[in-house]
Order: sequence, then C-alpha cells, then structure tokens
Amino acid sequence: MLTAKLVLLLIGGVVTAVGGVGAVIWGPYTKARRRLHAGSTRLEDRAIVTLTGVVRALGEPLVAPLSGKPCVACRSFASWVPDRRVGGDRGGALAHTDAQPFELVTDEGPVIVDGALDFAIRPAAVVPCKLERQARFLAMHGQSVEFMQRAGFEEILIAPGDRISVQGMVMIEASPVGGERGFRDTAVAIRLVPHDDHPLTIGEPRRR
Repeated sequence: MLTAKLVLLLIGGVVTAVGGVGAVIWGPYTKARRRLHAGSTRLEDRAIVTLTGVVRALGEPLVAPLSGKPCVACRSFASWVPDRRVGGDRGGALAHTDAQPFELVTDEGPVIVDGALDFAIRPAAVVPCKLERQARFLAMHGQSVEFMQRAGFEEILIAPGDRISVQGMVMIEASPVGGERGFRDTAVAIRLVPHDDHPLTIGEPRRR
C-alpha cells in the first residue's frame, strides 16, 4: 500500500483563503489534466504512455475517509473560511490522499498501476454528508471540529469497476515459469509507474 500523503495549508484572510483553497484543489487538477492528454498508447518498455481501462482491485479495497465508500485511490478535501467574529481566526484547507496498487484491465491485457498518484479529476461534494466522518477527518489532521459549521468537504474516488485513463512509465517485467522440463516459458507482467517528471496521472477516459 502506498503511504498516505498529507498536504496541509493554513491561510489568513478571506481573499487569501479563497486563493489558497483554489491552489490546493484546482492547481494540481489543471496541471494533471494537461499531462493526461500527452503520452503514447503503445506499450513499450520505459515509454511514457496513457492507457485506458477498467479498475480492478488487488485484494481488499481501501475505504474513503469522507464518504466511507470502497476504492483503490481517493483524495479527500476540507476547506473552511475565516470567522470574522473571532480575532486572529484563519480559514484553511487540507487535502489527504490514499492509494494502493491496482489493476487496469485494458484492451491489451491487465496492467498493474503502482505508485504515487496525481488526479486529473474534479472533486465532488460528498453527498449525503457524514458528520461523524467529517469530524474524524478534521481531528485526524489536528483541526478543530468547530470548523464543520463553515467547512466544505469534497472527494475524488477511484473505485473498482471505474473506467479511467492513467499516464505513467511502462515497466515490462519478464520472469521464467517452471515446467516439466525446467524454466522454458516466460511470464510477463506490465506495470505503470511514476517517472522522474511527475507521478502517475489518473483521470477520466481519454478520447482517442
């Protein structure tokens, strides 16, 4: 399982808060969306490709912290505005990402997606809202549950059965398979992993 990534940004003032929330939520989305449209679709070792397929979990799925839904990857957001009645109170935003390796079933066969993810998907409001989960999410990141009264919560979910596109670097791994006469065959595993320029980019199915 990939290590959870936490990005925590505290912001002062209404204008700064709005801009900071945009930076946390929309900045990464815009950059990731541009990247997803690049890349070949040809499976070659070490090539940067964008592949489209259906998500299949490898083992027990994760549980998204805000919605409680099963998934293989999610990014959860909370943002709140300043309370002008309280001196020195500041707005803020935080984003939390969880992911695990999963299989992308493509027309060319299954590909294992394994590595840090960047999302080219817009977050959606969590409906219906789950107050206990929202409170737990804020407390987990050291934030007061009082922010719930003026906070918004959104989430990106990648669930088993979803059809998505993923961009990354192809790693073709071959290993011998034993037979009656020894190691005579070869098993091939294809992985999509991050590369030096950016993490794996995941989004809605790319149009051909």
